Amino acid sequence: MLNVAVAAAAAISSSTVSIAHPRTALLCKKINQSKDQAELKSRNDVVFLAQIRSGHCLSFKAYQHLLNAEVDPTCHGCGEGPHTLEHWFLECAGTESTRQDIVGDANPSLEVLTDEPIEKGSADVTDSRCTL
Repeated sequence: MLNVAVAAAAAISSSTVSIAHPRTALLCKKINQSKDQAELKSRNDVVFLAQIRSGHCLSFKAYQHLLNAEVDPTCHGCGEGPHTLEHWFLECAGTESTRQDIVGDANPSLEVLTDEPIEKGSADVTDSRCTL
């Protein structure tokens, strides 16, 4: 089942279909299928990483807000922006030290989510400071 999910992601990344959303297009063209297959051990991991990469993850308040207007989309880490993948991973002052620990850079690009999703940092991605 895991190989099917990884193969599906690879098919999307290698397809000639034009992806309109800039973040999704960037991430899909850079997916490292062999790295994902080697490092992602369960279907849940594959699904969760796909949700994070797409921004369609219930862990992000801005996505929850799209589904329920009563949910405040503001980042709970800093209170300064919408709680989206881009804000959490690139901008949030509340996650700066965690980004440094996980990917070895406090100011990474989104491409690190496809090029090197686990290898770079030494921190455990289940670390409590890594709350989405």
